[in-house]
Amino acid sequence: MRQKFFTHSDVERLFNHSQLNQTGTARLLEQALTSLARYKPASVTVSKIFHDVLLFIYVHPCNERIRHLAEEGLIRTRDHVISVMNSSRQNSQRSLSGTGIAGSMITSQFSFPITKWLLQKFPADVSMDSAGDNAESGVAVLHRLFPRIEYYYTTQGNISLTKRIQSLTGRQQVLQKLVTAFEEHIPDERLREILFDSMQVFTSWKLDHPVFNRSFIRGISLPVFYHRKIIKQVDLAAVLKMPLPEKIKLSHQQCIYLMDVAKASLAFYSRETEPVTLAGASTVKLFSCGRGLAIALFGIKADRRLSLESYIGYMVFKNNVPVAYGGGWIFGDRCKIGLNVYPPFRKGESAVLFAEVLRLYQRLYKIQRFVVKPYQFGKGNKEGLQSAAFWFYYKLGFRPQEQIIAGIAEAEFKSGRRSSMELLTQFTGSSLELSLDPLLPGDMDPEHISAVITKMILKEFNGNRSLALETCSSRLQKQLQVKDVSVYEPHFSEFSLLCNLVPDLDNWKPAEKRKLLNLLKAKPQDDEAYIRQVQRCRHLVWGIYHTARKV
Repeated sequence: MRQKFFTHSDVERLFNHSQLNQTGTARLLEQALTSLARYKPASVTVSKIFHDVLLFIYVHPCNERIRHLAEEGLIRTRDHVISVMNSSRQNSQRSLSGTGIAGSMITSQFSFPITKWLLQKFPADVSMDSAGDNAESGVAVLHRLFPRIEYYYTTQGNISLTKRIQSLTGRQQVLQKLVTAFEEHIPDERLREILFDSMQVFTSWKLDHPVFNRSFIRGISLPVFYHRKIIKQVDLAAVLKMPLPEKIKLSHQQCIYLMDVAKASLAFYSRETEPVTLAGASTVKLFSCGRGLAIALFGIKADRRLSLESYIGYMVFKNNVPVAYGGGWIFGDRCKIGLNVYPPFRKGESAVLFAEVLRLYQRLYKIQRFVVKPYQFGKGNKEGLQSAAFWFYYKLGFRPQEQIIAGIAEAEFKSGRRSSMELLTQFTGSSLELSLDPLLPGDMDPEHISAVITKMILKEFNGNRSLALETCSSRLQKQLQVKDVSVYEPHFSEFSLLCNLVPDLDNWKPAEKRKLLNLLKAKPQDDEAYIRQVQRCRHLVWGIYHTARKV
């Protein structure tokens, strides 16, 4: 008897049912899932699309039966992928590469910390695929990593960087040996990461783990929410009036697990964010927000934090599955923020989950001004333009900071027509802002502050950074009567450059100077405490603001 297959059209009908936009959807979904379970996908392409629709249904189930059928479908898809990977169908195997589906393979260029983490977590499943085409720069790095007497393989001959590395490591556990060499011979963490990136090492990861793949990765187990409908619009003002979401108490092991899940879920899409890659377990927090939503927050470990802002990353879980990620760059009551929804879930409740992210940041960190930079909705980001992400933020209440662009956007919105790519590109000429009740009248942009500091160093110190750091640090030490600067390091010296922008610091009252000292203490210890202290240091923020406006 001839095998019957299901096609792309069948999967499209299944997805339409999953949108829960008509009466009797649960029955139609169950019938469709039960019917497709009897057949196989017509092609690998159909299998990939089917997998992502099953994930969507699993995350947005209308009842327990539907969720169970979706999970069974994911298991069958995994088994189908494994059979393809074990076959001689090379074209199909290449088509599955990079999908993140259980049983498939990912090959990507990861940072040094993520490569090291992969080797520690999945040693049997991770290997080096290749290294970059720039053999010359690779030779220089290898010559630094291995004894100089081994110059034959590190520098001689016209061979590829990949073969050169294999010759030096013996072709067994190549990636592990290369990573070990970096750790042993490049003690500076940042330099190590830069040099590793310059070699463009591509890592292959076989997704044989039962959980760490895009099909079955899950966060901390929380109660499942069953949907009567998919909510596309949200009243953000009403959401922001709600209290802080419930904080979930986590053990140390659960914090580590959430860090692993976040790293892996980003790696499946060949992505990374600093707060996840460089997270410290003590910074991890988890909040339950309703409708099956939970948001995990990640802070960068103390020695890698930014000089001015606090970069707090987040990952959104929907019914325990990671569905979106992003981060907030916080300084004062301002937060630069953005949303990245994973592709399978973009036709779900994106507005709801972003509203919950904003509520969490607003309530936890007392944010009064949210800013979305143009990249998020299209500047240098083709995907952001094609998806018309500008209107996603606009409908939530964000408005262009540039008045001319704001006027054009308002007229376009009222017209109700579909915006052209040219107009969406024009909109990227301004950041978007959601202003709640900010303490400052203008946008306190740390990027501008950084530029002002550079100009100050060039003007006052003729570009001599060492002299600038020494002079400003000594000046701040005297102004605040600090005896032991080491208590406030590693940020005291750089922060002194910022304080040099404040013209009347000498005349501050003792209470205001104590606030600044508390800020300097908090910076290397705790991001949340630092954010609070910046907000309390009104004299500092206003002084910087007025100086920055003049430049």
